[in-house]
Amino acid sequence: MSRIIQRFEDENIIFKKQSKEDKRQYSLFLTQDGENIYKGLVEKARRGVDNMIQSLSKNDLSTLTVSDLKNKLHQKTLYASWMSTIRLTSSL
Repeated sequence: MSRIIQRFEDENIIFKKQSKEDKRQYSLFLTQDGENIYKGLVEKARRGVDNMIQSLSKNDLSTLTVSDLKNKLHQKTLYASWMSTIRLTSSL
């Protein structure tokens, strides 16, 4: 985990701020570059969810419960976001 944090710091995606109360603790914050990357990933995930919903038939949509649909879309979105993150950090 510390290697990932260090890499993100080196690539100006995050910055650390030491706690005033406990010098052993740090808070992590997104830089402007990090926020731009995050917003891009959220947009990619939203488009992915839209594409998944469009591919479902009306019958499939009506038979799925909201919970089932949310669960399936959430799993696919998490995977897609994870893959995007890997591609993004690999290309930086």
